[in-house]
Amino acid sequence: MKHRPAVTGGSVFFTICLIDQCRQLFYAVVTEEMTMTDSALHRMIGEPEALIRLIGQRVRYLDEEYEVTDLLVEEGLMILSSADGDQVQEDSYGRPNRLVPRCQQLRFRDVHGEPTSIWVELSFLDGPLLG
Repeated sequence: MKHRPAVTGGSVFFTICLIDQCRQLFYAVVTEEMTMTDSALHRMIGEPEALIRLIGQRVRYLDEEYEVTDLLVEEGLMILSSADGDQVQEDSYGRPNRLVPRCQQLRFRDVHGEPTSIWVELSFLDGPLLG
């Protein structure tokens, strides 16, 4: 039995046959990284409701796993929090106070409303974005 590529939403997923000859391939499913088209990205950036659906999504950024925890739509910022690493937060006097999740503040659009390069650097781990 052969496996054929199935094209779905810009991603290629290979179906895996479960016969003995293909059993070793079961854990090596080849998935091409999902990329958004330019028009879909512009549409999402222009609609705050679509952006807000990103909150809670798990992403990979700079080879680390994060969760989208907040979006400041007016400022064009996406806030990512890491579950793996903590950093020490200081109090108002500069003394170490408590551990907080490591955060990244990413600008998702430029001053002209165009998408920034972070969209190329982000990989969505929970699957393709449905819009």
